[in-house]
Amino acid sequence: MFYQAFQNHMDLTAPWRAGASSALKFLNLVPQGMSDQVVGRLSAALELISR
Repeated sequence: MFYQAFQNHMDLTAPWRAGASSALKFLNLVPQGMSDQVVGRLSAALELISR
């Protein structure tokens, strides 16, 4: 029962994780000098979602 609930959760959130992973790849292309604090926090949030 727990495995099925976990699998349903993973299946439902797969598009969000894929989107966050794609956004993280594009965010890594931002030059390092542009507001590092904002980019760093956004990068950390996207990495958390993608995992």
